[in-house]
Amino acid sequence: MASVKISERLYRDIVRGARKIGEVKYDNIRKNPPKIDMETIYNKLISVSEQSLLNSVPDRYLSHIKKFTLKGFITLDDTTPKELENISFDNVDTNECIKPWYIESRDNDTEVGNANGCTLSTNYNECNIRCDWHDSKWDYLKADYLDWCKKLGEQYAKNSKFVNDIEKIASSFGTIRKMVQAYPEVWHLIPREDKDRANAPTVKRDTAEQVAEKLDVDKDSLSATIVLDKITKGGDSE
Repeated sequence: MASVKISERLYRDIVRGARKIGEVKYDNIRKNPPKIDMETIYNKLISVSEQSLLNSVPDRYLSHIKKFTLKGFITLDDTTPKELENISFDNVDTNECIKPWYIESRDNDTEVGNANGCTLSTNYNECNIRCDWHDSKWDYLKADYLDWCKKLGEQYAKNSKFVNDIEKIASSFGTIRKMVQAYPEVWHLIPREDKDRANAPTVKRDTAEQVAEKLDVDKDSLSATIVLDKITKGGDSE
């Protein structure tokens, strides 16, 4: 393997490759959130009598929503699971199902939300919901949502440690060869162009004797001339 230095650019590429590995794993979890049924949420917000009333009103007088988006839980405190603290995970969408809503869509449906242990914000035909963690109405959502948050949090921690380890490795070796000798798996993170350079056949340099043989120089004559010069100068080579 040729001796290829780990430049600042190569270091960044190696670390970037490490991040991508973790991001793929994180995204696979993020793209598989808990399954949430829209009708179940709708039925918890709108009573049977209210639904009957809404269904009796002609569609042209109503707005409609096609799905809810769960944006997490509110009223978190010391009694709530730590996995819910500082959550910045993606939202969880329900299945789509057209349902009658109100005569006028509002940014904040405060009255309905406060009455049902949540906050609501309506945007066109979608409704965002944040549920009160302490309201038993939403207990059925908690286990799956919390499990999802735990998986995301654990993967995030693994990703951070992995990238940190790769940063240590890539900054501690001067060449690809030495780094790969110590950590063979890191070869996977090296860009193709740098792998090609590292795999390029090494050109052996000639020894001193081989270089001398290629020169058109009479060694005996050269030696005699220098020795004679030293003798005539009384051994003084200065």
